[in-house]
Amino acid sequence: MSSHPLPAKLCSFKYGRALPALAALFLAGCGGGGSAGDDSVNKIIELSEQTTTLNQQVDQLEKQKRQLTAQLPLLQKKLEASQEKLDNLQGELQALGSGPGASFAQFNESVEGAPPEMVIIMSRRFVRDYPLSPNLEQVRAKLADAQQQLDAQAVQQQQEEAQREAELAAQRRARVEKFKNGQMNTTELKALLRGKSQPEIIEFMGQPRSKARRDVWNYPNYEGISSTGKKGRVRVFFSGGRVNSVGLY
Repeated sequence: MSSHPLPAKLCSFKYGRALPALAALFLAGCGGGGSAGDDSVNKIIELSEQTTTLNQQVDQLEKQKRQLTAQLPLLQKKLEASQEKLDNLQGELQALGSGPGASFAQFNESVEGAPPEMVIIMSRRFVRDYPLSPNLEQVRAKLADAQQQLDAQAVQQQQEEAQREAELAAQRRARVEKFKNGQMNTTELKALLRGKSQPEIIEFMGQPRSKARRDVWNYPNYEGISSTGKKGRVRVFFSGGRVNSVGLY
């Protein structure tokens, strides 16, 4: 049998792990030399590469196995804690079936003198947590009563808000009427007109009869009362396009 030296690639570290298993195959395939030997070498290289890939995959799986094994105690503790919590909840439910009076007594104590919002919250919580309680009808009655109180409060608040709006509207109408009748003093005129833009003044008072300057408008058809008690015609002063003062002339 003729000798056939091992290729340098097969002697590398990459294929070192596969050489013992493939040596016999190589020698058998290379006995005749020539192209048959080359085919055997190529076959050995191919099998060696596949073996290396499989070895890497095995290493990766072993690593994942070690990680999962390390996590098992923590997962076991979480499972035990969840089971304990579930057991406690089931125990409360069973205790409710045998003696719910204590829970209802605690509920009554918690809602005694409480505002309707709190009674509603506590009642809904009791109904949710103690669905088998024989006191559910009493709790639902308290819930309905608290809801009626809350609805009545909301109606009252709406009525009070509407009344305040009506009073404010009446005050605004009175101020406008007082302004149109020339009965406002300069302080009241400033409070009424200050901050309004030029288009707003035109909408409210009309076009000015004359302008002392571009930012000073005269309204002789509107009157006011000076600090000395004398009547004068209204003059509006603008700054930056808005009223910043009101005087008489």
